[in-house]
Amino acid sequence: MVHAPAGIYREESAWSALLGQARAELERRNSAPAHDLMLTSLSLSVSAATPHIEMKQQSHPDKAVPAGPRGRRSVYGADGWSEIPVYERSALSAGTKLSGPALIDSSQTTVHLPRGWRLSVDTYDHALITREAP
Repeated sequence: MVHAPAGIYREESAWSALLGQARAELERRNSAPAHDLMLTSLSLSVSAATPHIEMKQQSHPDKAVPAGPRGRRSVYGADGWSEIPVYERSALSAGTKLSGPALIDSSQTTVHLPRGWRLSVDTYDHALITREAP
C-alpha cells in the first residue's frame, strides 16, 4: 500500500509520484513488475471531528398523568374490528405510561400499541415499548 500525495486530483505529476512510490514498494519487496504499472483501484479514508450532541432531559414527575386520548379509531386486529384510543405523541411527556391497545399519532408516524404492550416516555422524550408481564 502506498499513500497518495496531497493534490493528487489536481496535478498530473502527483499521479506519476504515486506510481513511482508503488514501483519502489514493489522493488523493496523484490517483486518488481515486468510491465508498466497500472492504477486499478483507489480508496479514500477520511476522518473528522464531529460535535458532541447534548440531549436535553425533561423533568420526570413521580406520577405523570398521560394526556387523555384525542379520539378513537377503528382498527382491525386478531380479534376483528375494535375501537381503540388515539393519543397525540407530542402530548405525552416524560413519565407517561400507556397500556395497549392504543394508537399514538405524530407528524411523522403512527404507532400501534397492541394489547399486552406498554409504552413509556423517558426523560429524553424517547417512547419505549415493552411487553407487559402476563
